[in-house]
Amino acid sequence: MKLKENDVVSLKYDDLDVGVKKEYTGTVLDIQCGEASVEFTDDEGNTLEKAMDKYYPEDDLIVKWHS
Repeated sequence: MKLKENDVVSLKYDDLDVGVKKEYTGTVLDIQCGEASVEFTDDEGNTLEKAMDKYYPEDDLIVKWHS
């Protein structure tokens, strides 16, 4: 199924450069050219601001819930 804005996702791998672990979930904010900007939160519910500046290829994301 195609990724959509507001889908809840996680990464297939840790992206420690921006502080995202694969068990964290996030909400898709924007999709451009097959890549998604995601607002990830940590275990305490804090937004990982650094990750919001990055676009992830759709193939790197696991959809947990479709909007």
